[in-house]
Amino acid sequence: MELEMDSMASSIGVSVPVLRFLLCFVATIPVSFLHRFVPGTLPKHLYAAFSGVLLSYLSFGMLSNLHFLIPMLMGYTSMILFRRYCGIITFFTGFGYLIGCHVYYMSGDAWKEGGIDATGALMVLTLKVISCAINYNDGLLKEEEGLREAQKKYRLLQLPSLIEYIGYCLCCGSHFAGPVYEMKDYLEWTERKGIWVRSEKGPSPFGATLRAIVQGAFCMALYLYLVPNFPLSRFTDPVYQEWGFWKRLGYQYMSGFTARWKYYFIWSISEASIIISGLGFTGWTDSSPPKPRWDRAKNVDILGVELAKSAVQLPVFWNIQVSTWLRHYVYERLIQKGKKPGFFQLLATQTVSAVWHGLYPGYIIFFVQSALMIAGSRVIYRWQQAVPQGLFRNILVFMNFAYTVLVLNYSCVGFMVLSMHETIASYGSVYYIGTILPIVLILLGIPGLDESYLPRWIGYTFGSLLVLNHFVGSGSLTTPAQLRSEALGLCLAAFSITIPYLGRFLKGAALVERPTLPEGNRQIFVMSEHLLDTHKEDLAWGTYVLLKNTNTISVLISAQGALCVRGYWNSPEDASKAQILDWLERKIQEIGLSDLKETLYFAQGADSAVWEMLPEGTRSLLVQPVSEDPNSSASGTTKKIGGFILLASSMSYAYNDRDQAWIGAVANKFRGKTHV
Repeated sequence: MELEMDSMASSIGVSVPVLRFLLCFVATIPVSFLHRFVPGTLPKHLYAAFSGVLLSYLSFGMLSNLHFLIPMLMGYTSMILFRRYCGIITFFTGFGYLIGCHVYYMSGDAWKEGGIDATGALMVLTLKVISCAINYNDGLLKEEEGLREAQKKYRLLQLPSLIEYIGYCLCCGSHFAGPVYEMKDYLEWTERKGIWVRSEKGPSPFGATLRAIVQGAFCMALYLYLVPNFPLSRFTDPVYQEWGFWKRLGYQYMSGFTARWKYYFIWSISEASIIISGLGFTGWTDSSPPKPRWDRAKNVDILGVELAKSAVQLPVFWNIQVSTWLRHYVYERLIQKGKKPGFFQLLATQTVSAVWHGLYPGYIIFFVQSALMIAGSRVIYRWQQAVPQGLFRNILVFMNFAYTVLVLNYSCVGFMVLSMHETIASYGSVYYIGTILPIVLILLGIPGLDESYLPRWIGYTFGSLLVLNHFVGSGSLTTPAQLRSEALGLCLAAFSITIPYLGRFLKGAALVERPTLPEGNRQIFVMSEHLLDTHKEDLAWGTYVLLKNTNTISVLISAQGALCVRGYWNSPEDASKAQILDWLERKIQEIGLSDLKETLYFAQGADSAVWEMLPEGTRSLLVQPVSEDPNSSASGTTKKIGGFILLASSMSYAYNDRDQAWIGAVANKFRGKTHV
């Protein structure tokens, strides 16, 4: 038997432990199918638990089940003895034990060399144990305490029995590769409640199961075809250093592309096993006739990952159930009530994800890179939303897609090679382009940044990285192609450093009128209360980009009863924000700005009551109405006005045709929106 395993393993190019795991992993499909025919609730729990234990033993040996038992018992004990704190206790003890196993087994090295151990399954099991404890902890909270929808849906009011708990953790081998699902869903599925109620005719799982199996077979075939052509060992091969920049970058893309098909295979098989058991069912579509949905089983959308228009979409398409777990149990729980999430929540979530995978430097670097990649993609998306539909927006959409492809495959080299030296050397071989680019985008998106000095800092950073890479990352072999690339890079860095000085020189050659900041007037930023967070963000964004990107010193947006004001205004002294809002609303009513039907533009001042609101020295004023009905102009009906945008400048003729078109595009962002 052992000889047959050896010959079979060598024929497909894997080790015997990996072959044993693959056979047991594929066996989860028939094992899950047989679960459908087990009568009674208790026998179903027993079957789920026993089959999971047996498959674990056949895959990894007896020691694996002991490893699985420890976090399971720690979590269950905390739920019995310390319910009020069982969530946080299980989170840290579960992750602590997982980290200990990662360090002891150094599983990443085993995976790179074609081996396997139980830590991969322990990773999935840890998430299931933690979510169960947190949901039992949430069962103490009342719905009036501002619970999120996920908390209301999955919280556990009663402690599951021990056999229910073990069945949930190990169900039919679902802990091998996921997907991660909730205890409440498992209980309702086993007891035939909720969407699985006996009176309802259940959907047939066979078509969806067959599709998942065929997809898995295709993914494995493509992976086996590609992997000999793009081995990870090539990154440390001298021939890699002889390649030019574009060939290295292309190899990084193909290495990441190849590695993903292995995960696509694993998740396709796990999807098939969950679907055929019935647990993957999540309801019916609204189409006619309705079709079953199997979202609980889905862990990846292959086309969604490979053709993602934005890095923000990647967590939605890749390792879907783990991404959902991270959102519910890390990201959302770090957001303070009444505040918006920021980069800290994103970075903390990515850090937890990195620690979950293991303590290899490559994992940590990859997930920090992921946080930067997503933050940079959000900046491009904001630019997309700031321009009207047309060629330029399509260019930005393509730019976001290309940025995502570049930075994703650059970043995932660290996830594959794992070691610090190999990761830094691989990044340095393409001059850290996938690190510099997100940082530049993030800097460009910072409110109030003096962007004129950005090229200088990019030049300093890029030049320093080139020098560091030459003496540290290149090793003893420095090829002529590399020297030429480094020389060109240093020339570009020097040019970037001189750009701000060149800009000053050119500005001195021809004096151009610039807006001056008024003296003796108050700079304010106020907004209506009781707005949704998304609407606050829209209004704050709108006023900021108008103030930043035009020759404006005062800006006001009034849309659907909401008001947002920035810049310099001739407001009453020592007035609070609420008093300033009242003052502005009275002035708007007195002047009749809300009734404005067409764009109003005073290029050289005018005798108007509006000037009483504006700072001394204001010369230009533009008021752009905001249409209430987005279809009014198309239908030919009378245009209904839902607000206006007011901009003032200390320059004469401050707004040219291009500025006015851009301001109109911003106004279109607010038409038809209800903010309160």
